[in-house]
Amino acid sequence: MQSSSRVAVILVNHKDYARKHLFDCYASLRAQTYPAEKTKIFIVDNDFTPETQKQIADNAPGAVLLQTRANLGWGGGNNTALRAALKQGFDYFVMLNMDTQVQKDWLEHLAGEADRRADLHILQSKVLLSGTDRINSVGNRMQFLGYGYCNGYGRKDSELEAAAYPPMDFASGAAMLVKREGFERVGLFHEEYFMYYDDAEFCWRARLAGFRVGLASASVCRHKYDFRRVLDSLYY
Repeated sequence: MQSSSRVAVILVNHKDYARKHLFDCYASLRAQTYPAEKTKIFIVDNDFTPETQKQIADNAPGAVLLQTRANLGWGGGNNTALRAALKQGFDYFVMLNMDTQVQKDWLEHLAGEADRRADLHILQSKVLLSGTDRINSVGNRMQFLGYGYCNGYGRKDSELEAAAYPPMDFASGAAMLVKREGFERVGLFHEEYFMYYDDAEFCWRARLAGFRVGLASASVCRHKYDFRRVLDSLYY
């Protein structure tokens, strides 16, 4: 039975992300088997310019465009859309990186698992490295010194059986669903994190409040992920 939940999918742009990634990402979202009338795509253009405004309009017709006057980062950008979507009464809220492509049944499995699992309040898709059959993340862990890392990184997808997926401490913000009650009770993302660890900190607060985090393994997302970082990214 297909989910009847209303889902807001949120993408955040900054600078040339829309030019490089939006066409492929949005095309994969438009091809979803999940009912279009139950889905709304929000795109937040951080520190928008006429060029980024045109890129988004050209590559994502039909999406709701929200523009900010400054770069609010990942947390602040998502919060901009979350405030609008919460007012519109959506049931589920999905944060999705723009540098991803999703399988056509991605949202059907993600929302369906959220419906079936009343015990889970935050769910992550299985994230594969783009162009490969290798894992980017099947749920993230927190190392004892506070460093977050991707579970299963680099392993072949076929090597991991669903029953053997390791436990997860927090969901990757690359493809992360939060049920409405999670944001209503825990609050939104803490914007001072700006980029990185916003997802970890939110899931930590949610778990302290009694919510649980889990994996929707049939919901598959491919991520153009590169672990190599320039110095400013390492700082954040």
